[in-house]
Amino acid sequence: MSRDQKITKYPLYPLYPFPKNDLELEQDAKCSKLLHELMKKVWGGNFVSPIEQELRNKKDFKVLDVGCGTTCSWILEISKTYPLAKFIGLDLLSPLLPKDFSQNNLQFVQSDILKGLPFEDGSIDFVHMRCLTAAFTERQWEEVVIKELVRVCKPGGWIELLEIDVDGKSLGPTSKRFISACMAKFENRGVNGLISEEIPEFFESTNQVEIYAEEKYSPIGNWGDELGKLALEFFVSIFSSSDELIDWIRVSKEEYEHMIAQYIKEVEIYRSYFINIKFYCQKITS
Repeated sequence: MSRDQKITKYPLYPLYPFPKNDLELEQDAKCSKLLHELMKKVWGGNFVSPIEQELRNKKDFKVLDVGCGTTCSWILEISKTYPLAKFIGLDLLSPLLPKDFSQNNLQFVQSDILKGLPFEDGSIDFVHMRCLTAAFTERQWEEVVIKELVRVCKPGGWIELLEIDVDGKSLGPTSKRFISACMAKFENRGVNGLISEEIPEFFESTNQVEIYAEEKYSPIGNWGDELGKLALEFFVSIFSSSDELIDWIRVSKEEYEHMIAQYIKEVEIYRSYFINIKFYCQKITS
């Protein structure tokens, strides 16, 4: 499909609020790890911004991962790959680190971006954030989140955001039922589920960055080989872990499980795919 074709996009992650118990925490960790592996496979690496040489060779090159999650999959992996750089993971929740964790180039900060990032202006070389479409209202995105990401980034530094959408044209009826419930849930929380379409405008309104964007269309299901299988596992894990969606769809648990089984069949029949969007910006030097 050409990028110029009109498509109907829907966000699919995250679908649930913060984990409330150990089971939900375990489910959240599984989804986060699957997301990390999926995104790495889609993009062929952990970032697209042109920072490879600085990461490898520049001492004290600072990287901030906003919303790193409890598993910290992205920042744990990248901090091991680039030992000279300095990494900071930031999240509302405390990280669940491996028992053998011992890295002196990585630290974690428990904080809320809506209260302001706890860093000086222009102090971070690379700011990373992904899959937080449904974490903030449109007003929060425009008035706080984007401005904070730009504020802490150094002139000449880079900011990179990743979001996931699904094209409605490639979905079967059960898939669309899931999506409708997700959108209703977002709306109930005051969230614009299509905020990714507004993000470039929010960045441009700061008059401080040059913004670039890339899209990749990726398969969901066995028809898409290894990438498709991994995507299917991810999305099934997302739907399976969201008890709240059962209430929104208004079905029994047994009926909900049947819907998931139908979803698995439909992605093969309709050859469903999802859309990966990267926004990466360089902060303008004065």
